[in-house]
Amino acid sequence: MKILQRIQRYSALLGYLFVGVVLLGCANKPPNWFVNSQAAKKNIFYGVGEGESLAEAKQAATNDLAQSIQTTLHSSTTLINMQKNEMLSTELQQHISLDVANLKLQNLQITNKARVGTTYYVRIVANAQDLARPLRNDLNDIIATLQSLESSCASLNIKDFATLEYKLNAARSLVRTLEAIDTSFISSTELEPFETLYANNMPIPKISVSFEGTSYSDEQIFLSEIAKFARISKEPNLTHLHATLHTTKTNSGVNGELFVAIKDCKGNVLFQTSIKEEQPNTQATTKRIGVVLYKKLLEYKQGQESGFPRI
Repeated sequence: MKILQRIQRYSALLGYLFVGVVLLGCANKPPNWFVNSQAAKKNIFYGVGEGESLAEAKQAATNDLAQSIQTTLHSSTTLINMQKNEMLSTELQQHISLDVANLKLQNLQITNKARVGTTYYVRIVANAQDLARPLRNDLNDIIATLQSLESSCASLNIKDFATLEYKLNAARSLVRTLEAIDTSFISSTELEPFETLYANNMPIPKISVSFEGTSYSDEQIFLSEIAKFARISKEPNLTHLHATLHTTKTNSGVNGELFVAIKDCKGNVLFQTSIKEEQPNTQATTKRIGVVLYKKLLEYKQGQESGFPRI
């Protein structure tokens, strides 16, 4: 009899424990809106997140929203090889390809938030037009920069071509992103003149070159470095590079100084520098000057000589 009573008491205790566990589990259950998150709709994107703080949950929801955009709008890309003007160029055709890095996730609205136990839950929503607005502003800024490039010469200068290439790639990415996230965005033709300008200067711009005080072997060394940035040409109306070399013998070898000036087709000075080196013999001095010339032209191309940001 006593054994039966003990079994009944243990059974009742286990029953209470089971009910308690069930109730505790229900109490810690995530909100229904978190578990059954809404899928992205036309021009509306959602994200949910959880964390040990409200800020952590919101960040997780923001990351989820970005991933939602990427997953929803990403499509395959196709590489198309095009033969144009005897040069092989590759065009990246992306029907709906999104670079989430372009997105500035601003004006996000918290539609739901809850705290269950020690865990915070958040759901946020973003309107496509809010996401698109800063991207459109960035695109307008890029177009303004491209419009300021000097394109009246037969070919762009080295620096402007680098700017065109860098900014045009950024603009293409922005346009693809805008087309993907905002159905109200109408692809603009504003980039067409710059696409044409880029194609006309591919693969690198042209430049005319003249020398003073140099031998044939000196010129070949310098031309090999210049050719890494521009196509050497005798066509009229081009950016022009003039280099003057002075060499003197010293007790320890040969001292050489190269003066370089780059002018646009109107005669305006774009860049100038001087390079001074001393080596055991003339050939070594010229080669060393050629190495430094490459570095100077690279700095000019990247805008470093004027304090502009590196591109």
